[in-house]
Amino acid sequence: MHLFKYNEAIDKYLTEYTILFSGCEVNKIKILFLAANPGDTNKLALDEEIREITSKIRAAEHRDSIDLISAWAVKPDDLLQLLNQHKPQIVHFSGHGSNSGKIILTDNNGVSKTVSSRAIQTLFTTLKDNIRAVVLNACYSKEQAKAITQVIDCAVGMNGSIEDNAAITFAASFYRAIGFGRSVKDAFDQGRAALLLEGIPEEDTPELLVRGSIDPSSIYFLDSDYLETDGSPSKPAKGFRFNKEIEIRSLKGDITEIQADVVALKFAREFYGADSIVAMKLSNNQEQLDKLSPEIGKFSLVATKGKISAKNALFLGVPALLSFRYGEIYNFSKNILKILKYEFPQARTIALTIHGVGYGLDETESVISQIRGLLDSLKLGCFPPNLQCILIVDRNSARADRIQRILEDNLSSYRKGDRILVPVNELYSRLARPKTYELENAGFESEKKPHIFVAMPFNEDMDDIYYYGIQPSVHSAGYLCERVDLTAFTGDILDRIKSRIESSELVIADLTGANPNVYLEVGYAWGRGLPTILLSKDADDLKFDVRGQRCINYKRIIDLEKALKLELRGLINDAL
Repeated sequence: MHLFKYNEAIDKYLTEYTILFSGCEVNKIKILFLAANPGDTNKLALDEEIREITSKIRAAEHRDSIDLISAWAVKPDDLLQLLNQHKPQIVHFSGHGSNSGKIILTDNNGVSKTVSSRAIQTLFTTLKDNIRAVVLNACYSKEQAKAITQVIDCAVGMNGSIEDNAAITFAASFYRAIGFGRSVKDAFDQGRAALLLEGIPEEDTPELLVRGSIDPSSIYFLDSDYLETDGSPSKPAKGFRFNKEIEIRSLKGDITEIQADVVALKFAREFYGADSIVAMKLSNNQEQLDKLSPEIGKFSLVATKGKISAKNALFLGVPALLSFRYGEIYNFSKNILKILKYEFPQARTIALTIHGVGYGLDETESVISQIRGLLDSLKLGCFPPNLQCILIVDRNSARADRIQRILEDNLSSYRKGDRILVPVNELYSRLARPKTYELENAGFESEKKPHIFVAMPFNEDMDDIYYYGIQPSVHSAGYLCERVDLTAFTGDILDRIKSRIESSELVIADLTGANPNVYLEVGYAWGRGLPTILLSKDADDLKFDVRGQRCINYKRIIDLEKALKLELRGLINDAL
């Protein structure tokens, strides 16, 4: 698929709020309204409550994006059925609560059946799915709410008895605020304000409880950037105010052993590198592997069930590796945050790997393109609201260190001690701190930058020469530094090599070891009339047909870097 079509496909999915999750579709946020009024209890105005909630939602800005589902005379087993069936984002219970803090449901005979806090907590532990909030509109339900917040981000409970009119007024105003794109905290406060405005002296009865250090003012169910954008949002969501800092850092390690809520990976029509390692660990057969292989613009989000250290794995379908360049890397990082905002909003730590460097793209440009995608999503509020840390993981210690230096160089204004903490509010503020030129012009703009093609063996023995001798010299001359790993692709990639050589300004070839593929690439460059710079550790490695050519012989990497910088400077001056 063409790159524009790829970006268009995933933006269309985000615009329409059609989330593809392991083959299932979710089109709206779901509020599951559960009601129980057993025959042996006082009659409650539950029908009036659902009527008022429905009325307020219908009058809200985002009424078409809310699906209110009601269930009546709910029995204990119905909870399992309904949560499995609907997978709501908000669960609302209206009914009675006992003085001992138990929820009262209906049994098979239509009379009271109490449910303990432990039972409710266990229920939400096993069936939490997309649930972010639970509202217990019942007397003495605070203890139940407290138990629920051991596993769910926030819950509303009553710290004593509550009259029908108070319960109805609070609930209706709460959901009206949700329908206008307000946060959970705003919705709770508006519910209490409605009680005061109506002169109902029960504003202190509802209590909002949260899990751990969750900030309920950062939990939104409906955001205008998501519901109204044409696919290229240019402003943050209405009501967007994430007063927080998100850490971005590089980490040496095996991606399968990193503790994170989600590890985000790609499926580029085949599995490669870390993507392949994780996919193989999560799959026992071809059918399971196929579920981790989404089409372009779609994704699969799965629980890892202890097979790797991260709790969940997200695989995003992207174009084939030959087409997965700087612009697609930018899109990848931007879109994974968008997806997780709605599909796994409770994510606090997200782990990524760096794309591009394993198959020859410029290392620095690849990292910067990925950073820019992350920052653009953060800028628009398109990220999980509880996000705290983004880890860029690489098992190669030297590369992990280089990635950290790239982060520090390009996000230096966000450094606090040895940490990089990005203040989200500043990203869209007029007072936003300046970014580097490189960061502002990475991604699809990278394709416009001139590059030098490097022909050399793609193995660990040559890595230091490439990353510390050749790449810095090329960058200092103002070029991107690229090579092609013959082993990283499937099929015939000769056309790809020829294309990158033809579009390059010149070719640098390290003839150490007399690798035949390197000689082939040099010959093609000569045939196209491109200038070449030859390198070698040992003059004896030079074959007869290049011995008459000027060649930089080096023993130490530092000597190579100095000599290559001078040679490039001379060629550039000659060209001018």
